[in-house]
Amino acid sequence: MYALQIAIALAVSMLIFSTLATMVVEIFYKVSHLRQFGLKKMLEAFYETEVKQRLQVMLAREGASVEKMPEFVEKVTSMTGDSSTLSTIEFIRRLADTEIGKRLAQRADSEVDDLIDDITDRYEDYGRKASQIFRRYSQIGNVLVSVIIALCLNLNAVTIFRTFQNNRELTQAIAGQAEQAMGAYQVQAALLKASAQKDASKNTAMDSDIEDLQGSVREFRKAVDEAKELGLPIGWSGDKFFNSEDIKKMGWIVWIL
Repeated sequence: MYALQIAIALAVSMLIFSTLATMVVEIFYKVSHLRQFGLKKMLEAFYETEVKQRLQVMLAREGASVEKMPEFVEKVTSMTGDSSTLSTIEFIRRLADTEIGKRLAQRADSEVDDLIDDITDRYEDYGRKASQIFRRYSQIGNVLVSVIIALCLNLNAVTIFRTFQNNRELTQAIAGQAEQAMGAYQVQAALLKASAQKDASKNTAMDSDIEDLQGSVREFRKAVDEAKELGLPIGWSGDKFFNSEDIKKMGWIVWIL
């Protein structure tokens, strides 16, 4: 029974630390505006393949001129504000305001419907591929950030496990936090999803970014403080940022692993 409590307590600890890593990654996304950059790169790829090589070639035969890629992407994203998402319906609506969209609208109704259906399918394909790529890089980023947090806070699985073995009260207390830890993790996941789908105007985007960033930093510090208050063996001894004595106790190889 006690072995099960140790396993649960260790799992809760890992969940707390993974939440910390997720917070750091989200802070990086907000500072770098990486999601918005990804949306523009996806639209540029869509323009090169679908607009330039298909639609523009078709319209060029009729002597129609269309805007270049920077103008096209700017028109499509001009009203997204700080949002990193652009739904299919909204994309088609904004496509209609571009020169290419206006030229397509002049064609026969049946042909326009077929073209819109085809563009819709292709746009959704590009969106799915972009999401998969972003998710893959996010997973890699989470791993790297987790390693950095583990080093900075000296989060050692062996030390934590031994602490749980020797401290029954702490183990029971941490195991009892399983539901709360899962709730906190789910809340953080919901916040990430809401942040990714946020749509703000250009006038308020900067203020909103600053407020969100400050909130993320506060939540991160709060999570670290709460983990310490629970009694988890976090940090380097002697209130140092790095203390080699902590490593010598178990050996470099074991510590690194």
